[in-house]
Amino acid sequence: MGIFSIVNGVYVMAGSLLLGALGGLLGVFAVLRKQGLLGDVLSHAALPGIVLSFIFLGEKNLPILILGALVSGMISALLIDKIVASTRIKMDGAMAVVLSWFFGIGILFLSYLKRMENVSPSGINDFIFGQAAGMLQLDVVLIGTVFGLGVLHVLIKWRQIKLMIFDRNYAHVMGVNHRFNEVLLTVIFSFGIVISLQAVGVVLTAALFITPAVTALFLANSLWATVLWSVTFGMIGGVTGAYLSVMYRDVPTGASIVVVLSLIFILVVLFSKKGFLMKMLEGFRYRVRVSYENAVLSCYRMMESGDCPEMTVKKDLVKGGVLVKLVAWRALVKKKLVKFVGGQWVLSKGGLEFGRKLIKKHRLWEVYLANKLSMDAGKVHLEAEDMEHILTDEMVVRLEKMLGNPKVDPHGKQIIS
Repeated sequence: MGIFSIVNGVYVMAGSLLLGALGGLLGVFAVLRKQGLLGDVLSHAALPGIVLSFIFLGEKNLPILILGALVSGMISALLIDKIVASTRIKMDGAMAVVLSWFFGIGILFLSYLKRMENVSPSGINDFIFGQAAGMLQLDVVLIGTVFGLGVLHVLIKWRQIKLMIFDRNYAHVMGVNHRFNEVLLTVIFSFGIVISLQAVGVVLTAALFITPAVTALFLANSLWATVLWSVTFGMIGGVTGAYLSVMYRDVPTGASIVVVLSLIFILVVLFSKKGFLMKMLEGFRYRVRVSYENAVLSCYRMMESGDCPEMTVKKDLVKGGVLVKLVAWRALVKKKLVKFVGGQWVLSKGGLEFGRKLIKKHRLWEVYLANKLSMDAGKVHLEAEDMEHILTDEMVVRLEKMLGNPKVDPHGKQIIS
């Protein structure tokens, strides 16, 4: 049975799509303002308001429950602001304390509710763990309205928001009312958290807002790109999680959405250009390059000193781990820096020229350290060992010009032009 054959299937998918987009949009600004924990605080702080509303009404009335959650969440936000403004407690400490207070009170109220004889707590679990299957047209309209307000605010106040996030002092000098923008963003964020509770649940709502934003930061190099990526990831997570929740009735929506978003996060963290695997690969490639460049340098120095006039490249000149040595040797052969002649490997013409360039980089940097930084000539060699692998051809040209085209290094060795 397809999801759209379910009575409210269209509402579920549309609502989840908008919810994911809303979380992705607002989450970016929460993370960049270093208020990622605020989503967790507001969602947990909403519990007392939800349960109290349920106790007073004696039944599940969605608009009233949402209103109770909003009031409770806003009180927690104002309390955090007051604590930070009036004490030496910083934002993260204040949020952690308020979260514990309100969630603890909510649990107490929930225990009292379960002991009441004339009131059934049926439906409260949907707010704790989330269940998108109960989403109706009114929910979709409400989510769409808050998302529209969020987009409108971001578009109108884009410049002010950027200044507020990245340079608050400059924003103040430019006359930006950062306090007003902070409060407005917090209010919209609070609305977003509250209307997400029924679909995602108290426990996991914050992840809907924070995970897409954190994931987007791995991919984007600008604020616009971060927002677009975050909204995209949020929509994918929302729709996929809602689909799983509706098709498999025992699967909570909040858990499904968070798992999908977490999988996206893991994939991006591992395989993106800024990810762990790419950094590991870049590190490995650098070690390989250093290994075969050092082998060429060693051979060239021995040839220059007369210890190895036939330019023989022995495999023990290639240093590093087993895999590094294997790949480095293959690189020497593939780049035609060595050739097999008379039963042995020797530097090729290209390898000889490559060695000259590396020696030139090394000795030029030694001159720079000795002449410009006044380092002792006996200490410049080790420092130049690293820079010879980093200097580009353009940097070498500029370095030569700055140093006046030196002919010898601090040790009296020739620098070949």
